Amino acid sequence: MSSSTDLPIPTDNTEISTEPPPPPSPDSPNTTSLESATTTTTTTTTDSQDTTKLSKNARKRQLKAKRWEETREAWKAVKREKKKARKAVERAKAKAAAEKAREEGRELGKQGDNVNGDGNRNNGSMNRRRPVLEPITLVMDCGFDELMSDKEITSLSSQLTRTYSINRTSPHQVTLHLTSLNKRLLTRYQTVLSGQHLRWKNVIVSSEPYEVTPDLVYLTADSPNTIAKLENGKKYIVGAIVDKNRYKGLCYKKAVAQGVATAKLPIGEYVSMASRFVLTTNQVVEIMIRWLGCRDWERAFLEVIPRRKMPVAKCGDEDGEAVGDEWMPVEDGYNSPAPANNLDGMEDKVDEIEDVMLIDDEPNSQQKNTTSGQVPGAADEPT
Repeated sequence: MSSSTDLPIPTDNTEISTEPPPPPSPDSPNTTSLESATTTTTTTTTDSQDTTKLSKNARKRQLKAKRWEETREAWKAVKREKKKARKAVERAKAKAAAEKAREEGRELGKQGDNVNGDGNRNNGSMNRRRPVLEPITLVMDCGFDELMSDKEITSLSSQLTRTYSINRTSPHQVTLHLTSLNKRLLTRYQTVLSGQHLRWKNVIVSSEPYEVTPDLVYLTADSPNTIAKLENGKKYIVGAIVDKNRYKGLCYKKAVAQGVATAKLPIGEYVSMASRFVLTTNQVVEIMIRWLGCRDWERAFLEVIPRRKMPVAKCGDEDGEAVGDEWMPVEDGYNSPAPANNLDGMEDKVDEIEDVMLIDDEPNSQQKNTTSGQVPGAADEPT
């Protein structure tokens, strides 16, 4: 006898059948296949509906992207061929120009062959003059780091780089000393400017202040002395500071406290301008280097002072004395009268000179001696 748990308990008077369900007929359709077909049809219909819902511009973008994918490799190949052809043409032009220059050089060399007073025969290449190193030293006093803003430090680094460029390319050169190069200014040269100051030639770089010696002359507009010429054997100090007239008489007070002689350039005796006499550090150095070449202050001033300042050669008055103000450098203030033609606002914008990356191959041997803290004055003393 079977247990009562083998069969379900009926909930009504319906008789429960214990026979298994009949197997599916071969002619009956497959339910799973029908469901798959239904799903595929629905997906296809949805995709077609999405395609028909795209705007005209969207369909254009799709077609454009498809064409780009199909033609990208061919387009790259064509571009490479054009680039090769262009470079070949450029090389041919450069070669032709070099050949032409070489031929012209030969002709000039033949024409330039001459005999000098000693009976020696020189060709044209020997007629090029080498730069003359004058026995004068310019000391750039960079000991004002804490008095300048970050923007002014950036401007000063550009001016010092320009100063080196001017001296390096001039037919009359001087020895440059950069003293007190430390703190933020040194950090900028070591990082942003990639240590370019270490590759400067004929320049002595020191992190220490300059040594006070009897041959020093500090150039400042507050000095009662005016120089008539640059003397051989002297060391002229230029205050390397950009302060927009915040510190009055800064360089003069420093020189007096150190017992250093002071002087000013005679700009007011030779040139009059429509604005204040404000010159950047590199402009002061360039004026001095130009004077070494021509020995003419008026010409040096007019060649260097920017045209926006409207420099004009000054003529004397009836008594033969010069009329006008003295030179007012950028670090010592604006004590000249108010500018004409409303140029006052223009002078407040100091042009920042781009870094001129004049990098030579090897560090200067003199700089190797000063990296340990040796000051310029000690290097010049005889042993």
